[in-house]
Amino acid sequence: MMICLAGLAIINVQSGNIPLQGSLEGTGKMRGEPQDPVVEAYQNPTDVEMDFNANLGSLDIVITNQLGVIVFQTTVDATDGGKLYIDTSNFPHGLYTLFIVNEDGDYLEGYFTIKKS
Repeated sequence: MMICLAGLAIINVQSGNIPLQGSLEGTGKMRGEPQDPVVEAYQNPTDVEMDFNANLGSLDIVITNQLGVIVFQTTVDATDGGKLYIDTSNFPHGLYTLFIVNEDGDYLEGYFTIKKS
């Protein structure tokens, strides 16, 4: 879904239970239906799952805590789509930001919370 905001900024909103905002410009051919989002992110009790629904090439995946400190970082090859699971079972309670950055510096970002009982 494309949303046009004041000032003509365009945000490409992705689906999943971790809403992703931003844009991955120049992404490759979609594997599914054209309305499918290129990336979907889901928070499970012990991990974050990402589904790559397009030929996205090399992506940097970064998670920061509420202080902006990087707590997870990796590079994935999403040329053929696929999935990524990030173990969050040892993350302390708090708010986290997920960044998905392509080779051109375009990115998606989303927020999720870890709650410990």
